Amino acid sequence: MKRKTTTDPLIAEIKAGMARKGFTQEDIAKTLHTSRAAVSRRMAGEVAFSYIEIRAISKFLEVPVAVLYGDKVAA
Repeated sequence: MKRKTTTDPLIAEIKAGMARKGFTQEDIAKTLHTSRAAVSRRMAGEVAFSYIEIRAISKFLEVPVAVLYGDKVAA
């Protein structure tokens, strides 16, 4: 089955933050207390992140939530 790609700006910002910090989906999974597969589904755009998950990722990546939503001024 071909995996679809996502252009969701939120996911793009999370991926960029992960890359800057050298984090993996496994690191995000530990932060969210979930499986890597669950994070993978969210990163693929198959399942939406909850706001609580976004807040936890924001804290983990040390960036404001607004930055994850594309607000460069908040950075």
